[in-house]
Amino acid sequence: MSIKPESGPNLTPRAAPPDVRLGFGQQVGYARVSSLDQNPDRQLDGVAVDRTFTDSASGRSTGRPQLEAMLAFVRDGDTVVVHSMDRLARNLDDLRALVRTLTARGVRVQFVKEQLTFTGEDTALATLLLSVMGAFAEFGLIQGPRSPCSATAARGTPTR
Repeated sequence: MSIKPESGPNLTPRAAPPDVRLGFGQQVGYARVSSLDQNPDRQLDGVAVDRTFTDSASGRSTGRPQLEAMLAFVRDGDTVVVHSMDRLARNLDDLRALVRTLTARGVRVQFVKEQLTFTGEDTALATLLLSVMGAFAEFGLIQGPRSPCSATAARGTPTR
């Protein structure tokens, strides 16, 4: 015995409006580059994300429209994936506030470079790691090693 679906005007499937998101658990990427000649694609290279928001602004700039768009977009169950802490926030206070805001809404925050993920159910140790690693990121202490030549060139000191 087969059951045929009823037909009628109320049972006709309709496409969802384009702004309606279906399901939970999207991987949402956020990237920020400081200058136009930097490539934001390198920040999340090899990381599977459903959607990426990219700002081109210095870390000190308060105008980050794509960050605001990403904050408005994410929902409970999503994960925000960022290359590193210094790409998400301007300073330690900003970092803690953003992570706290997102995790309070049920959004996980994952930092690829630091290999840390924050869920809102974090331990005291996780909170400490966020503060310590965030402070290192703010002062540029977790970036790759710089050669002495590039440091002296930046100061305008001639090298030997």
